[in-house]
Amino acid sequence: MIRTGLLLLCVALASCSYFKEEAKPEAVARVNNSYLYYDEIKGLVPAGTARGDSVAIVKSYIDRWASQKMLYSAAELNLSKEKQEEYNQLVRQYKIDLYTRAYLEELVKRSVDTVVSQNDLAKYYNENKENFRTTGLLVRLRYIHLAKDHPKFGGIRSRFLSGKKADLKALEDISIQFKSYAFNDTTWVDMSQLYRRLPFLTPE
Repeated sequence: MIRTGLLLLCVALASCSYFKEEAKPEAVARVNNSYLYYDEIKGLVPAGTARGDSVAIVKSYIDRWASQKMLYSAAELNLSKEKQEEYNQLVRQYKIDLYTRAYLEELVKRSVDTVVSQNDLAKYYNENKENFRTTGLLVRLRYIHLAKDHPKFGGIRSRFLSGKKADLKALEDISIQFKSYAFNDTTWVDMSQLYRRLPFLTPE
């Protein structure tokens, strides 16, 4: 009887352990029903950064994240359904543009063993003309949108201006610190999208 009791106790403990609720990720900020978790920012600060600079980087990121979430929530509440659908259509169209252009670029970059003929490219273009229409100016560029008071502004600027692959890769690894950025200057971008993304730019 004693052995049976011990066996039942072990089974009961194992069952409790099995059904134990998994630990929830640690949240560092919240806006309404949106949470920013520690896992999302743990790679934010480069190794070797001074404590004061680390705090400034994390605080800047959290403030920007919270501001974006609050503005987005306000936009959802205050923009008309028609305006929201208009913007959603722009987002869908932009996704189509990115995918089709990236696909064409990959076709062009393929090795000699898988050469894509001009006829194949022309056929694809003719079948997808709607995806290539634009009424605005197209540009190719690299940029980083970064606050001037960022503690690493000078170093980031130097690496960006060098244009070296290693420097751009290092910048991409810390891109979570940037307000926005683009390093692929082989892709054409509609200038009107840049005006919306970079408000300090104004059409002449």
